[in-house]
Amino acid sequence: MRTACILTAALALLLTLGCGGGEITEEQYVELMKDIALAEAHGEPLQPVYESHGIDPEQVRDFEAARTPEELAELTGSFHASDRSSAPRMDEATYIEISVLTVRLAAEGLDEDKIQKRIEDEVNSRGFTMNDMDAFATYVAEHAEVQERVEKALSDALDAMGSGAAGAARQGLEGLDGR
Repeated sequence: MRTACILTAALALLLTLGCGGGEITEEQYVELMKDIALAEAHGEPLQPVYESHGIDPEQVRDFEAARTPEELAELTGSFHASDRSSAPRMDEATYIEISVLTVRLAAEGLDEDKIQKRIEDEVNSRGFTMNDMDAFATYVAEHAEVQERVEKALSDALDAMGSGAAGAARQGLEGLDGR
């Protein structure tokens, strides 16, 4: 009981000092809004997006209340969910590199969970999120010329592996998110 009281008091003190819920930065706001736009475009719930950023919706309301609509539009570049699919954050070269890495990992015979973890780590190490990867996949599907380049790069990667490794890669990829 005493421990619970101490923890409650410590939490209250942290919140009072602004160490557990103060104002978010402009950069945090912009990154959150990008991921919210993507979630909305895919019809996904927003609460997990807030949680992944460690931001409470109340913090966003406070941030927005302290700024004019013009300031907010300037911060976000006036992007909307529909704009997101036509101008993804991830670039084509990065998408291709990560896709080729996925093929190589599948050829190594790694299980789906290990491949997914390695891909997430690689995406994050390049400053992107899996949402960025998904957004670019949507972009690829909507733009035939980009899709052709991605398919060619993947085909070249499979050819370079030899028939045995390519077969293993194809088999390993079948279980990954419908690829």
